[in-house]
Amino acid sequence: KLSAVSSTLGTIVSGLTYATAASSSASGKITMLCTAGTMGAVTGLQMKYTNTSGTIVKSNTWDSGCADVPYTVEASWDRVSYVPGSIATLSLKFKDSKGNLANAYDPIGESGTAAIMTVAGGPSTAAITPIAGTDKPSGTTGIKTYQYVVTSIEGDFIAVIVPTEIKENNSSAVNISLPYSIKAATTGVSNADVLKAIVSLIASINKQIAALQKALLKK
Repeated sequence: KLSAVSSTLGTIVSGLTYATAASSSASGKITMLCTAGTMGAVTGLQMKYTNTSGTIVKSNTWDSGCADVPYTVEASWDRVSYVPGSIATLSLKFKDSKGNLANAYDPIGESGTAAIMTVAGGPSTAAITPIAGTDKPSGTTGIKTYQYVVTSIEGDFIAVIVPTEIKENNSSAVNISLPYSIKAATTGVSNADVLKAIVSLIASINKQIAALQKALLKK
């Protein structure tokens, strides 16, 4: 019989049951019961197996916790500037209304009205793996990432993220503006450098001509 080690349960996680038993070819799945209205991190959860002879085998302990639906989101690029053809990674970190990392059960890619989260003005038209309504954040970091192939158009840009699920859960939530730049990698001499060198050369020649004229007048 597989059950929770009762001493590891508490006011946040009040129960552990197995949804799918482990086998030689598949991992087991455990369902965690969260106490309504009580959210937060939990450390040291543990299961035990009691065989027919009464012998008890305990699992390793693990850390987890209970969290509410995604209520806020923080967005960031993995770099400030990209070169054309590189990969840009967008990270979205979700938290619940109490500041805990959002749960990994409720999707973040689509609102209850079937409005898909969008990213307009990104490094490319769509993510390599497009945003889907069933997307969920990581259960350990609260983060969901999307990658984009950077276009060849150089300049400074602003991506606008419309987090539809967040805006549905949180009436004060707004769209997110996230700046980034695209600049070509170059090891050669730029036009600006060439122009600067020409101006410097002309100034030097003019100076030498002036010095020569001054010397001739003295004769």
